Amino acid sequence: MPLITTSVPNLVQGVSQQPDNLRFPGQAEEQVNAFSSVVDGLTKRPHTEHVAALGVTLENDALTHFVDRDASNKHVMVFNHSGGTTSLNIFNTANGASITTTVSADAQTYLNGATDPLSALRALTIADYTFVVDTGKTVAMAGTTSTALPNEAIVFVKQGNDTSTYTCTINGNPFTHTATAHSSSGIATALATGIAALAGVTSATANGSVVKIVMSSDLNITVDDSLSNTGLGLVYKAVTAITDLPIKCFNDSRVKVKGDVELVQDDYYVKFATKDGATFGEGTWIEDIGYGVTTTLDNTTMPIQIVPTFTGSAITSYAVDVATFTNRLVGDTDTNPNPSFVGKTINDIFFFKNRLGLLTDGAVIFSEADEYFNFFRTTVLSLLDSAPIDVGVAHTKVSALKHAVPFQEKLILFSPQSQFVLRGTDLLTPKTVNISPITEYNVSSGVKPLALTNYVYFTFPRDQYEGMYEFYVDKDTDVFDASEITAQVPTYVPSSLRQLVGTPSEDVIVASSTDDLKKLYVYRYFWQNREKIQSSWMRFDFAKDIVGTGFIDSDLFVVTTDGHLEKMAMEAGHTDAGKAYSIHLDRRVASSSLTRTYSAANKKTTVSTMPYDPAGAVVYTADGLRLPLTRTSATEFTIEGDYSSTAFFVGLEYDALYTFSTQTLKQPTERGGRSSSNFTKQVLRHGSIDYDDTGHFTIEVTPQFRDTYSYAFNPSTIGADAVIGSLVLDSGSFRFPIHCKHDDVTIHIKSSSALPMKLLAAEFESFVHGRSKRYGG
Repeated sequence: MPLITTSVPNLVQGVSQQPDNLRFPGQAEEQVNAFSSVVDGLTKRPHTEHVAALGVTLENDALTHFVDRDASNKHVMVFNHSGGTTSLNIFNTANGASITTTVSADAQTYLNGATDPLSALRALTIADYTFVVDTGKTVAMAGTTSTALPNEAIVFVKQGNDTSTYTCTINGNPFTHTATAHSSSGIATALATGIAALAGVTSATANGSVVKIVMSSDLNITVDDSLSNTGLGLVYKAVTAITDLPIKCFNDSRVKVKGDVELVQDDYYVKFATKDGATFGEGTWIEDIGYGVTTTLDNTTMPIQIVPTFTGSAITSYAVDVATFTNRLVGDTDTNPNPSFVGKTINDIFFFKNRLGLLTDGAVIFSEADEYFNFFRTTVLSLLDSAPIDVGVAHTKVSALKHAVPFQEKLILFSPQSQFVLRGTDLLTPKTVNISPITEYNVSSGVKPLALTNYVYFTFPRDQYEGMYEFYVDKDTDVFDASEITAQVPTYVPSSLRQLVGTPSEDVIVASSTDDLKKLYVYRYFWQNREKIQSSWMRFDFAKDIVGTGFIDSDLFVVTTDGHLEKMAMEAGHTDAGKAYSIHLDRRVASSSLTRTYSAANKKTTVSTMPYDPAGAVVYTADGLRLPLTRTSATEFTIEGDYSSTAFFVGLEYDALYTFSTQTLKQPTERGGRSSSNFTKQVLRHGSIDYDDTGHFTIEVTPQFRDTYSYAFNPSTIGADAVIGSLVLDSGSFRFPIHCKHDDVTIHIKSSSALPMKLLAAEFESFVHGRSKRYGG
């Protein structure tokens, strides 16, 4: 039997559910609370620092939204529905301090409609504004309408000529005036006197060459003259062209101008505005809204806004209220129609190319450019580049749009079965916008896709599990494509995912599931040039249920159902202040924030002002000494000895677990690959773990149908230099016996200590006996 050594060059490739013969070296059977890093190797996952007790108890369907405005204003918004009311609490992520939040009655009513905030609410922050939309709320128009056209007409003299006749006929009753002079004002005065006497006329007032006629009802009125109908003009209901209107008129006179077919111009409405606001005079005909047209969106059905108040550069309070969206100011429902989201629910809210965007099942609606509260055109005379955009999606499949994600100067639209891209030129305008289908992947509608660097990550449903795609644009062909990143773990990520968050700083994606709120599923990747050299899945387990997660820079913040905010620093090489390592305790609280009192009588240190119940917690000094504690109350505990001036941490220990894949010897094949042989007997003799700056770990070897053998690594027991009262970490290799067939043994690496663990590689020594030599090997 020859003695052969096989190596596992690294332990950072995460979990694989493939058959052992197909796995890569470095892939594990199981990895819990162990973090894969191409810089540090396999480490114990980062601990969580306790930030604050928030003073609220949260339901499982609570929604969290993180706002990273600047270095001094990083906040988390927590939406929670309980007892028929959806509350909003906002906290500072630096210290957990509650920020005063005032919610108006209308905004509270809007929020209360979201009985399941996690699935019903969508939040978006643009600069200092945060918009919140209830996806179950149907948008409506308010009952407000523009003023109806009054029963008024304007008759004006365009040419004054003696001996000419001027006639105004109202409901078939004419009045004719024969001019005796060229005076336009004299003709107008005479017409006003005669018209006032006609049936149905309330009054007729002349001012200059213009006569204003007020009628008791909607009457039929015409004018004619003996100057080939060029002597009189009539402004009533509608005119053929803007040039048919007088340059002097009564203020606020209104009329419809018929569009020019040759200019491809719609009908529009104008109103006269005198220069100085006088009742009559020179002025301008300005574009106006139609008669009796609904003008106003029902703001109580539109997304609400959360606006901060500043004291200096710090946000000191927030005001939550319904937003005031701009009214329809010109045109009518034909020339300036309602946005297509009216009468529908809004599925998503987003920001793209300086426009606020809303998504319905079949359309994408953008606000006016740089005017986030306006969804109506500001003129119907021409289609401006800045005008709102309302574009529908056409496809052979039923495509109900659920999510919109800005990505590389494009907007990717996701429906459950299809994906679309919305493009424009450098400027997104109503004339340049277009939507085209690009891919046909199944997508989970309940989880918003996540854009990170050059990729968009989205999930898709399996039967009882969830998969995830990495969506990208091929640089060579400019074709949209996606690769599955859960191919090696098809039954690892459970169904009912609730949230995807990630950070490009650390190449980490974190997924949470409603199936078990104590678990987070973590994907770690690393690209080198255009090659992905790490694609690692692992799981983080916690003692408490987590309802919200969010990254701010490299820090992962978690909010738990019992109302605590915690922070996990994910950056490589993170250490405690003044130390070369970190003490790994969840909900870690530093002694500097606690009250400590030593009693010489009983030789105990009493620690109080704990922010949570210390039951189950332990104490570690900053130098790594573990101290058991005795709970005395929900905020107090004692420890043996005088630690009133010693720096320590209190928190919850957590277990790290890494299970090796079956260490099968793979031999070269005829075509250059490697695979195992059924004609080779392999017995594992020893294993070896390379480690660096490590304080503790345990190897557990469990032969099939036999007891488990444990082999603990501690620096002090293997000859490492040690100084009393301080933690000395060791680097080297740790050898342990196995003596079992390779496929009849399970090998675990475990760490229940808060001391650091950094594992680099592994080797296995095997007795191998082959009955034959493989051809080509």
